[in-house]
Amino acid sequence: MGFYLRKGFNLGPLRLNLSKSGVGFSVGVKGARVGVDPRGRAYVHAGRGGFYFRETLNPPAQPDRQPSRAIPEASSIRDFESGESWSLTDESQTPLVAELTRVYRRISRVGIVASIAALLVAAGLVVAVGEVLPLNPVAWGFVAVSAVVVLGFAFKKAREADERHGNVNLTFDLDPEAERRFTALCDALQAFAACERVWQVQTEQKTSDWKRNAGATSLISRNLVQPSSALPKGVKSTRAITCLPAGRQTLYFFPNAVLVYDSSGVGAVSYSRLLSETWMVSFTEEEGAPRDGQVIRHTWRYVNKSGGPDRRFNNNSELPVMRYGALGLTSETGLNELFYTSNPEAVEPLREALAALRALTVEWRRTATENGEAS
Repeated sequence: MGFYLRKGFNLGPLRLNLSKSGVGFSVGVKGARVGVDPRGRAYVHAGRGGFYFRETLNPPAQPDRQPSRAIPEASSIRDFESGESWSLTDESQTPLVAELTRVYRRISRVGIVASIAALLVAAGLVVAVGEVLPLNPVAWGFVAVSAVVVLGFAFKKAREADERHGNVNLTFDLDPEAERRFTALCDALQAFAACERVWQVQTEQKTSDWKRNAGATSLISRNLVQPSSALPKGVKSTRAITCLPAGRQTLYFFPNAVLVYDSSGVGAVSYSRLLSETWMVSFTEEEGAPRDGQVIRHTWRYVNKSGGPDRRFNNNSELPVMRYGALGLTSETGLNELFYTSNPEAVEPLREALAALRALTVEWRRTATENGEAS
């Protein structure tokens, strides 16, 4: 419904109406007519002086319109997550992983005996308190001594079984060059662990809302981890081994490979298959600047276009922009981990040590292959 400027020609009672859409016609008297427009729609109109009011009588049914759907953009979230530990193992480490998995999943015999002892003690208390089995003190003493003797013997046998079948002793006889390179790796890992803060990065997501994210163009999800000297369950070794938590998995740096433990089992990535990469990152820190970090500059929680504080927010705190070290560990079998360190100088020596071991083990693999072909 609306107003329009009419142009037409009278042919007796019939009037032809001209428009950009074509030719229509109408009949009636001056100021009140009924007609059909160029699209075949009937209407009535009325008016004077060239300006008319018109109403469509039978508007055609409009086709149903489906709501438009925007094409979803490709995900801008990057995950740093390794595959299941057992799937990371390369062929050269399969026999070792099989034995480590057996020990890892083995139920301790001492634990079983301890559970039985706890049940027997609880049952004895119930019997004694309820007087279900009335015995004189001598009889009770005999039962107690017998139970202690039997449980002691069971504990001894269980401990022997655990010692004999529940442990793997890993002994490494390294040549001088391998010893030197592994020692360099241990030193680099100690410096890595000495950082005030080490984070395992879970995800990285791009963001365009830099005004509300202190000028950042990407958001990081991270967990604070603590590297330490430790051995996996059931493993004994004369070597000091560095343990590095990595979310749902734990990495152990042995002379021959990086052992990966998680709830699904055990995996091993040979140094010849391990790729390491380091770089520097700028990170806007909201949890306080670590003492061994490098402050590049300062920014604001909410920034304006010029980089200054956005005055619309009252709780707009000043934040340090830090330079952190980044260490990426990957393998063709599916290892994919990323770590940040508060001390940016701690990552490059570790990358160099890992690369040196990789070069050595690649040379060993090539030599072994050539010898096998020659034989």
